[in-house]
Amino acid sequence: MKQYQRMLILLGVPLVLVLAIACSTRVPRHEKPPLAQAAPAPARHQGPPARAFRITSSDQLVKGPMAAGRTGDYRLENQHVAVIVSDLDHAHGFMLSGGNVIDFVRRDSNVDGLAEVFTWFARTFPRQAIYERIRVEEESASGTARIVVEGRDSDNPDLQVVTGYILPPDSPSLLLRSTITNKGTQTIKGFDLGDAVEWGGTLHFAPGTGVSMKGWIKRLPWVAGYGRGVSYGYASMEGDFDVLSGSAWSDFSIKAVDLPPGASASFERRLYVGSGDIASVANQVLEQGDRRSGVAAGAIRDSNGAPIAGAIARIIDGKGKPVSFQQTGEDGAFALRLAPGRYALRCEAPGRAAGHDVPVEITGPDPIRLSCVMGGAGALEYAVRNSDGTPLPVKLTVEGRDGTPSPDFGLAFSADGAANVALSPGGAGTLPLSPGKYSVYFSHGPEFSIARRDVDIPEGEPVRLEIALERELDTAGWLSGDFHQHTSNSPDSGTTIRDRLIANAAENVEIAVSSDHNFNTDFAPAALELGLTSTLITIPSNELTTAKYGHFGAYPLTPDCSKPACGSPKELANLWQPVDIFRWVRGLGGDKVIQVNHPRSGGNGYFDLLGYNPGTASSTMAGWSADFDAIELFNGKRMDQIEKIMDDWQAMLLRGVRVTALGNSDTHSIVGDETGYPRSWLHLGVDAPAQAATEMIIRAIKHERRVIVSNAPLLELWVNGVPIGGMVKASGEKVRIRARIQCNKAFPLKELRLWVNGKIAERKTIRNDGGAVRYDGHIELPVSSDSFIVADVIGKGSIFPLVSAKANYPPYAAANPVWVDADGDGVWTPPVK
Repeated sequence: MKQYQRMLILLGVPLVLVLAIACSTRVPRHEKPPLAQAAPAPARHQGPPARAFRITSSDQLVKGPMAAGRTGDYRLENQHVAVIVSDLDHAHGFMLSGGNVIDFVRRDSNVDGLAEVFTWFARTFPRQAIYERIRVEEESASGTARIVVEGRDSDNPDLQVVTGYILPPDSPSLLLRSTITNKGTQTIKGFDLGDAVEWGGTLHFAPGTGVSMKGWIKRLPWVAGYGRGVSYGYASMEGDFDVLSGSAWSDFSIKAVDLPPGASASFERRLYVGSGDIASVANQVLEQGDRRSGVAAGAIRDSNGAPIAGAIARIIDGKGKPVSFQQTGEDGAFALRLAPGRYALRCEAPGRAAGHDVPVEITGPDPIRLSCVMGGAGALEYAVRNSDGTPLPVKLTVEGRDGTPSPDFGLAFSADGAANVALSPGGAGTLPLSPGKYSVYFSHGPEFSIARRDVDIPEGEPVRLEIALERELDTAGWLSGDFHQHTSNSPDSGTTIRDRLIANAAENVEIAVSSDHNFNTDFAPAALELGLTSTLITIPSNELTTAKYGHFGAYPLTPDCSKPACGSPKELANLWQPVDIFRWVRGLGGDKVIQVNHPRSGGNGYFDLLGYNPGTASSTMAGWSADFDAIELFNGKRMDQIEKIMDDWQAMLLRGVRVTALGNSDTHSIVGDETGYPRSWLHLGVDAPAQAATEMIIRAIKHERRVIVSNAPLLELWVNGVPIGGMVKASGEKVRIRARIQCNKAFPLKELRLWVNGKIAERKTIRNDGGAVRYDGHIELPVSSDSFIVADVIGKGSIFPLVSAKANYPPYAAANPVWVDADGDGVWTPPVK
């Protein structure tokens, strides 16, 4: 069952749901011969030798959106590539020690998009090697350089691990060779060997699967990741392998071995680096390992014969599944190496209609020539304004209609174009669209109207649209915040800080709080550079991420980027229990919010991992602490967990443990886990972020609790005229409740629920008559003792196009409590002691 723990920890799948699966999916080792064998080093090298050395100055580091090296780390280089291996005390991201690959670049571009690569043992995340010694070696005769790290298995110190990172002088790929030795007295059976790869600023891809890599995939020859100007490949010297993947990571299972006392086992694999497409790494893998492979080459041109730069030559198999692709240069040329078989070539280019698929058959090493002619280009120009005429940041969602396919503007974590979505911080721009028919949706978060325009895009002259979006919700006094957002400082996110802030602007999120895994990220410099400081207040934070106890937000923090991870404590992931984490945050001084993230998300949920019992609103397990201020009632798309967390949360309130419910997106990308869905509305008494301050935000969450959780509706609540977060002295046996619900006209609501002391006391059906105000009424409820009253509202369908999900993501909102002092003694007495 431990083989699924990576997926449980990072995706939050409840443990009970996978128990039967985990017991029945042991994948047999494959008999297929290895794809690629490690080429022996030549007796005498021709070019300059490879080098390995410790980094002593910043000019020896690499650059790029995911570059994480620092002085004290180690560099391995030859004339083609450079690799950064972290120093022993540099435990980057999900690594439990240093001694792992954290950066990998081509020397000619010097762009790093890789987060990290470290060993993965026994199919159990984050079980890995913890390295304690490191050394460099250079061979003058062969010109080969290597970095060797030695240590032990994180779960069993009797298992010693030695890994060598080996770079010959003329190789564009890195060889990894690991040896595990059992120094104990017991035989270890079926010990699974592999690696974890955090893809960082690249999108993972497998032949025959493409980018749809979720869960286990069996018998793959290689896996790649592609991004802005850089791509990566991973292949095993042992043959085909199995891989477990999530949104931005892959865990590779190479082979399982038996280790009697004193026995050793080794495994080898290669890392490849390319120029930003799949072919630039897949070509290397096949050229090195499959001598039967051949090359399909040609050029992509327009109808006048001119080459098209930036076009995509895409190879699909006989089932229509993606195999590889290459982006053309100025000459429009492509050359894709393929294993023997039948394929089709599909040519694509931004804004141009694709031609017919071209059949491709590879029978051997002889190259074949292909040509591809594409039609003319089309485009959409747009300008979006507020009702007062000022430009409005906007999100465009574009869907093909009447047989026209939806466009693909780029990587899922790029604000400039992610899948079929594009964001504009200034509200204007030009989108390349192939000639055809489209539906284009313009949105600016749930407060504003959504405009749909059906357009026909011709070749040649762009179509121009001018759009006005109107405010539909009255949010006077309220600001919306998203207190759980990831960027490329997290190893499982490729979204840069710039792109993340553009997403906040487009989605009309007004308070942006960073939450990178064990990294103190500050959004403020980028907000200033983008000119967003008047419309966005930022707060530096950290998702304090443990291997065994869950994830926790803490803010505001003060980043110190003279230290690793800008001052995040290195003891977090492997050593600290929640009680230690909370003590550390409190010890920083000042008023801080400690937030429990996704408490019921299985393998990374605090309440699941520590056995929280709503019957006692506590846990008896070691490390438990209730010294937190807020809890995510609603996290991302995890609507199935709301009812359980609602019970957990109200069990604490019943016992006088005042914890604020929040809604946060937990966003890692631009599309799929969109910024601000859900969000938290805070009543700050101001209408612009420039009028707010961090102290006001902390006070609203931690002390006043004037917070609404929502992915679209605005649910306000008053009891005897006292709003959310306040306490009312009841003068009789009943209280008079006013609930006011607003929601974007596009989204139907279903039911209002009123909760008293953790139980539903009243339900009201919501009418959808087309107006933004869906309900504004009074309800009387009996209250005989000190109580708290909570409300929530449930909708139907989905809030598409605010999010990409078209189903199973209905509108939802919940209001934090109003406290009722029923006996009028001026003190609120918990209903349960």
